[in-house]
Amino acid sequence: MVIPTRDRPAELRRALASIFAQDYPGDLVCVVVFDRAEPFDLSDMIPPRKDRTLVVMRNARTPGGAGARNTGVDASFGDLIAFCDDGDEWLPGKLSAQVEALHADPDAEVALTGVEIWQGGVRTTLLPDAISLTSEDLCRTRVTDLHTSTLLVEREAYERGIGPFDEACPEGYGEAYEWLLRAAVTAPVVVVRDPLVRMSRGGAFDPADRSQAIVDGIQYLLTVHPEIRRCRQGISRMEGAIAVAHAVLGRRREARRWALRSIRHGPAEKRSYIALAASTKLVGTATVARWAGRTDFRG
Repeated sequence: MVIPTRDRPAELRRALASIFAQDYPGDLVCVVVFDRAEPFDLSDMIPPRKDRTLVVMRNARTPGGAGARNTGVDASFGDLIAFCDDGDEWLPGKLSAQVEALHADPDAEVALTGVEIWQGGVRTTLLPDAISLTSEDLCRTRVTDLHTSTLLVEREAYERGIGPFDEACPEGYGEAYEWLLRAAVTAPVVVVRDPLVRMSRGGAFDPADRSQAIVDGIQYLLTVHPEIRRCRQGISRMEGAIAVAHAVLGRRREARRWALRSIRHGPAEKRSYIALAASTKLVGTATVARWAGRTDFRG
C-alpha cells in the first residue's frame, strides 16, 4: 500500500486511519512516501496489530506523484500493490471487495472501484458503467470515474509487463490514465461498482492553472500511446480537450485548429464547438474558462 504525500498532515492521518481500519485479513504494509517534503513522526498511527506495518521514506526518484509511487513500490514486497492519495480515504470493505474481484476472474490483474466525491458539502457518486474494461474501452473514453486511489494490482503483473508509473508525463498530467492504458493491454481491468473511496475536493477546478499541462500532457499521451489515434472517438475527445485548453489560454488560432481536427474525427465532441466559438470571438475567454471549471474537459 503506497501513499505519496506532501505537506498534508491532517489529510494523511485520515487516509492512514482508513487504510489500517480495513477488514482485509492478510498482512498490510503501508509505505508513506514524502515528496518534496520532510517526513514527520507517524508512529502513533500504527495499530496494535502484528499484521499492520507502517514504513516512512522520502521520494528517491523524480519529484511528483509518479516518482513517489514508484519509490514506494520499489520499497515494498507484498503480492498485491495498492495506492491512495493523501487527501483520499478508503471506505470499509474496499480492499476485501477488490481482492475478491481479482480472485473471481482468473485473468484479472488489476481491480478498481467507484468513488464518492465531497465538495462544498455535496456528495457525488461516480460509478463506472462496466465491470470490466479493455484497452479499446480506455481509448474511447478516459473513464474519469476511475482514480488512482482505487487501484489494486498484482505485483507479478506489475513487474512482468505493466511497469511503473511514467515519470515523464508533463507535470504529472494523465499519469494514472497512461498506466491504465498499459495495464489494459495485458488483461481486462475489473471494476467493483461500489463507491469505496472517499475523495474530498476544496475549491472548483481552475482551468487556467492546468491548461498548458493539459496541452503538453495530451500530446505526450498521443505520442506514447498511438493506439488512441486509431480510435476516432478517443482522438476526437483528446483534440477537443486541447482545443478548449488553448481557448482558455486565449490562443484563438490554435483553439480553432484543434477544434476543426476534433470535429473531423468525431462531430459529436461538444468541447470542439465550445473552443470553435471562442476562436471566432462568439464566446469570450472568460466564459470558456468558467464552463471548463464546471466540467471535465481534460480529455
